[in-house]
Amino acid sequence: MLSLSGVTKQIGGLTAVNELTLLSTRTRLSALLGRMVRVRQRFNIISGILPLTAGKISFCGEDITGMKADRICRKGIAKTFQIAESFPNLSAQQCVMIVSCPANTHAPGMREAQAQAQEILGDVNFPREKDRNPHP
Repeated sequence: MLSLSGVTKQIGGLTAVNELTLLSTRTRLSALLGRMVRVRQRFNIISGILPLTAGKISFCGEDITGMKADRICRKGIAKTFQIAESFPNLSAQQCVMIVSCPANTHAPGMREAQAQAQEILGDVNFPREKDRNPHP
């Protein structure tokens, strides 16, 4: 569970995020996607990349306000950067396996990671036949 309470981020004289309050009760792997600067700023704050000016962030009942990004990542919250064609020779399943591993605190084996990747791809209705490597 992720909870934000009164989260504010000021940059110079501008208020980028103003008293954001959010409660997410999802307990499995999720993603926050977006091109908008506001979405990126909010996630930079949640993931520990940017320090917040005011407010509190907790994850699974633990206060993570002010924690460094690497510690927050080990708890299961991470920001990845959008890089077009970052893994052009990998299948969709392999790409999901790579990005889902930091969220797994119990270090899954390859079979478990493959099963989790298939489940995630199924959750978003990703066609299995398109999961083949497009660059043999």
